Amino acid sequence: MIRNLAFDIGNVLVDWDPKPYLMQTLSCDAAEATRIAKLVFDSAVWKQGDLGLGRDVICTRLCEEYPQDAAAIRAALADCNSVLREFPETTAMLEKLKSAGFGIYFISNTNLSAVEHIRRTCRFFSLLDGGIASFREQVLKPSADIYRLFLSRYGITAAECLFVDDLEENVRGAAACGLVARQLTAPSGMRALLCEFPELRTVLDKTPEA
Repeated sequence: MIRNLAFDIGNVLVDWDPKPYLMQTLSCDAAEATRIAKLVFDSAVWKQGDLGLGRDVICTRLCEEYPQDAAAIRAALADCNSVLREFPETTAMLEKLKSAGFGIYFISNTNLSAVEHIRRTCRFFSLLDGGIASFREQVLKPSADIYRLFLSRYGITAAECLFVDDLEENVRGAAACGLVARQLTAPSGMRALLCEFPELRTVLDKTPEA
């Protein structure tokens, strides 16, 4: 029986699609936004932020690596946290599950700047019983170490915890550590995913008392 739930953050609890933001910020078309998004947010330097590298250092290194795109890189990084917006329907489901006594956690490859933004702007953050942020722990999904750390720190039985992530490799890593792991292929599919489990469906289908 599921007693706890652990979620990835990006594209699970919050939106993370920087291309519309880049089109508006850079006044460019979709192709150029895709190019800059790949150059910045898919770079090895950006991913070092998940291990604690500061946003200013990331910007400096990318500008040095791609001087011809330095202006676009600085603009892209200036307010990219604004892309991170919670999904109201998902937050409402978490509120129901929290009220019913389920533990709510996160396990995320993320950076300090993003977490601080989410803490300030997203309602779901106050529902969390805890979580593992890669930049604090210096360990990344899908390493078994991050899932074992989570289970140990919070005293959670793996078979009683549902883990939800948008990336298949992270789901496989969690499942290898004994968690009940599911891949969320689209944020709109969260309810259907959770309702696979009768104990969660009973809570989510309950009509609030008048």
